[in-house]
Amino acid sequence: MWYYTELFKKHDIPVSNSVQTNLLKLNKEYYPVIRKCFDSYVGTSFDYLSKERIYPDGRNAYDDILSQILKLQQEGFRIHVICQLDRENIHVIPELYRFFNEKKINFALNRTFPPIHGTACASQIAHAITWQEYANTLCEIFDIWHADTENVSQITPLSGIFQSYLTECPRSCTLCLPDGMNYSSIGPGGEIYPCSCFDGEEHLLGTIYTDSPADIVRKRHEMDGRCITNDELGCPECECYGKLCLGGCFHARAIGWQREECNVYRVVWKHMDEVLKKMN
Repeated sequence: MWYYTELFKKHDIPVSNSVQTNLLKLNKEYYPVIRKCFDSYVGTSFDYLSKERIYPDGRNAYDDILSQILKLQQEGFRIHVICQLDRENIHVIPELYRFFNEKKINFALNRTFPPIHGTACASQIAHAITWQEYANTLCEIFDIWHADTENVSQITPLSGIFQSYLTECPRSCTLCLPDGMNYSSIGPGGEIYPCSCFDGEEHLLGTIYTDSPADIVRKRHEMDGRCITNDELGCPECECYGKLCLGGCFHARAIGWQREECNVYRVVWKHMDEVLKKMN
């Protein structure tokens, strides 16, 4: 981490580090490390009303994780939470919003769905929600957030979608395929991937120790050539193309496009458009 941080700084490239953790073993001994190495930024998962995060002895870890989040906030750390939307919480969206907003926690709302590969267990199937339910939930929480004059929390992916709508310029890596070269992921051993969603030898671009920037860029362009194109997907005919979306997620293009995500964004954009136009 120190190697690439200093390397980038020499070339006037801004660097910001963060750490992702379940928080359960985190104590004050690690606080100086997080401040020094990770810019006081901590990410974690906290699923509102979930009963799925349990200890080996069967106890629910829900209260312990929340307690850790609040302690870190009191110590001045920046917190971002990933919250899975599933059968347990999509029917209590107002309560979910108030919970995070009152505690001033920035959060991402992700969809729970069965694994694409392998055999899904009964629990995963039971908790999964459809893309339409996910889109409707994002629309619902947008209405609550937009009407709340005292909102303080940033909500992913709504914040990025809303910025894209207002500026007519894609603001998220999941929407701006042609600009994917601006993103990269560096693993613990210096491995470079197009983004943190990638892994495996077939997607490795090189390492910061053995490959030159020119080699990395060349391999990245080679990977571009193996991806599904905008024309193949019919993007130019989409009403969102150009202003709100430039072709979507590079990872999705590389491993096989999932049109459900595209449908979610289109539903949310249309809803935002209707809500904002009524205000004029």
